[in-house]
Amino acid sequence: MALSDHIYKILVVAFVWIVGTIITYYGVRSEQYQNLTLSVYQPKSWIFGVVWSFIYLSYLYVWTKMPADNTLFVLFNLNMALNLLWTVLFFYGFQFNASFIVIILLALVTLVQVWYIYTLQIPESGLYLFLMLIYFSWLCVASILNYNFIAL
Repeated sequence: MALSDHIYKILVVAFVWIVGTIITYYGVRSEQYQNLTLSVYQPKSWIFGVVWSFIYLSYLYVWTKMPADNTLFVLFNLNMALNLLWTVLFFYGFQFNASFIVIILLALVTLVQVWYIYTLQIPESGLYLFLMLIYFSWLCVASILNYNFIAL
């Protein structure tokens, strides 16, 4: 894999991570967010930073280890685009219905990625699949928390 491919992947993940972090930071400090009734299952705020940092680093690791493949390229980029779109809709626009639809799509794209990586039968894919399933699990948690704001 060419160095430019790795640089592109690092830049995409870093961009989504940094922009998402900034939007989230200001979103949770906004008056609108502060007035929301959070779920009793809402983790402490510091947990989100730790978990998302692990997820972005894991995601970058998996993406850089995958073979050059157009389908994987599209899936990984689509995942990052949906990830950022969810953050913008949820923390900037407070569009909880739309963000819920996006996070469900994001979870589905992640499952398709897991399935596709599995079908490639890459010798080291066990670790990659495990990391992607952790990501999917966190998306399920985030979906439930997102749904809480729709159900209110």
